Formats: sequence, structure tokens, C-alpha cells
Amino acid sequence: MALMVGLLSTSFILAFAGFLVMLASLLWFENNARKLGRAGLEQMTQNFRGGGLRDVMGGAGNRMRERFQRNEDEEPD
Repeated sequence: MALMVGLLSTSFILAFAGFLVMLASLLWFENNARKLGRAGLEQMTQNFRGGGLRDVMGGAGNRMRERFQRNEDEEPD
């Protein structure tokens, strides 16, 4: 978008070409989303809700909590 605005001050034709590329990208994305359908979108979001993202990250938050957890049984020096 910023490139399109910058090109508008330089060349109207290049800015218009950038607009057409953005429009084509939007139409391509919308077409693929329709092909995916409601069931495909629900399955994709269910994978993220089911902890799929947590598995990808490898439980980094839990490892950090374990590493910096205070041990209440030990006496301070």
C-alpha cells in the first residue's frame, strides 16, 4: 500500500498497476477461501485451539516457568 502511494507521486500508471496487483491478490485469496469452505476453516481453527500451536512452540512458556520457579524449601544464604 505504501509503495502504491509512493508510486502515485511518481507515475500514475505504476500506481494503477500496483492497485491491480492488490486487487488480483484479494480475488485469489477470496476464491481460495471459498474453495476451502466452512468445514475446512473450522478444521483449521480447531487445530490451533486444540493446542497445535502449543506443540509447535514446544511448551516454551512451561520450560521458562520451570527454570525460574522459586524453590520454597531452600534457605537463602
